[in-house]
Amino acid sequence: MASLDALVQQVESAAAAGRESEVQDACARLIAQYPDHPMVEPAYVRLVQGLVAAHDYSGAQRAFDAFRTLHPQSTLLPEALLDMAGWQYEIGRYEQASRSYTDLVAMVTNASFVPEGEDTAPPPILWRSKQLWKEHQRRLRDRTQLERLARFNQALCYEQGGNTEAALRAYERFRARFPQDERTAEANFHEAAIHVAAGRNAEALARFVATADANMAPAALRSESVYRAGLLLQAARHTDDAIAIYRRAQTLRPVDDAFRIASLAALAQMLEDREPLRALDIYREIAECSTQPSLRAVALERLAVLERDSAVATATRG
Repeated sequence: MASLDALVQQVESAAAAGRESEVQDACARLIAQYPDHPMVEPAYVRLVQGLVAAHDYSGAQRAFDAFRTLHPQSTLLPEALLDMAGWQYEIGRYEQASRSYTDLVAMVTNASFVPEGEDTAPPPILWRSKQLWKEHQRRLRDRTQLERLARFNQALCYEQGGNTEAALRAYERFRARFPQDERTAEANFHEAAIHVAAGRNAEALARFVATADANMAPAALRSESVYRAGLLLQAARHTDDAIAIYRRAQTLRPVDDAFRIASLAALAQMLEDREPLRALDIYREIAECSTQPSLRAVALERLAVLERDSAVATATRG
């Protein structure tokens, strides 16, 4: 039987050389030969991650199940469960992934759970060693960070799996639980898309506007939300409100974002009769900023027509 130090050295050397199969083999041997040693828990996490990375999903599931059965109170268990849920999502097992994220939420919201970093006892030395466990790039998360990830990803799994009503409830719970989280805007956007598909346009509009209002939202998400909110208002024949929402696109960046340009095109068309000079300015901006030849061509065409009409009107008045 190999000594513990020898197995540790084998893991370290193999990881440094990128020999992943040897890392997994050494971790498996460490687990089998020293089942009661504190290093077994980080070895299980490393083994699960390696098997997932190698696309050995059945092996990863077996390793995780063994880890959970033998060490149900391990403070490292949530990290392994997060990895399992992640690969389940990636390979399209959305129902299975949603159950894993549900388990993770339950685990980290359990009062008896003390995640790594909150325990007063130091973790096993091997877990602290960045060199030994360098493949584990994700920093240890506290209880709240894990819950945020789990709740948001749980909602994604429900949505991707077609359980849209469960997805809505999950997104709503996420927003209520973490209103300042940077993913709140994305949750709003996903909710809006679900409402659109179900024909609930009023609810969709509210969520698109909430996304557009969120300063923390990614720029692309804000631009698309403005555009889609405008379309809903136009469909409902709320012309003034549609113009107002499309105007927001004028201050959005980047200037060449496709949804921003689409909003400006809709705005210019709606302003041609009301504010022709303003429509002229918008068409000029579209012609300058758009990377789509078809939109630039339409903008230039409308620009020429409006400039001609403006010149005729000026000459008539003169």
